Amino acid sequence: ADELALYWHLLGIYMGSEALPGAIERMLIGKTQGESMLAAARTAELFPRLASPEAVPSEIAALLDAMPRIALLAAWAYACEPAVLRRLRQYMGVWSKVRPSHNGNDLQALGIARGPCIGRLLQRLRAVRLDGEVNSREAELALIRQLVGAGFCDEA
Repeated sequence: ADELALYWHLLGIYMGSEALPGAIERMLIGKTQGESMLAAARTAELFPRLASPEAVPSEIAALLDAMPRIALLAAWAYACEPAVLRRLRQYMGVWSKVRPSHNGNDLQALGIARGPCIGRLLQRLRAVRLDGEVNSREAELALIRQLVGAGFCDEA
């Protein structure tokens, strides 16, 4: 079944995200499968950005985090360019698993109120971890204090 799903996703990539929705409807493909095939096609359309030397790990993670694993595997199977293959492999093997040392409970213990700021702080912490700007719990804590002190949580 996994092999068949991979073939469907490769077909989706080949068709492209513009033509794919109509084909999914005509072939009576279910919603979940169809959305995943579309994600594979959209991932393939990101290849130029993934190959760019200017793209940092946090940017690549932001682009790929919502993609189903099967869509990423299909995109990897479809890709030819070494830079794209390398970035997809790095994302699936390492970057997708990177998390900040602090969690929402830690942030609340620091006096940060529950709400959207905690999510935004955790996203920022993950981004700086991915990009190698922060590599310890202590450095994260310093960044949290700096961001909160600069009004990061006051933004809408």
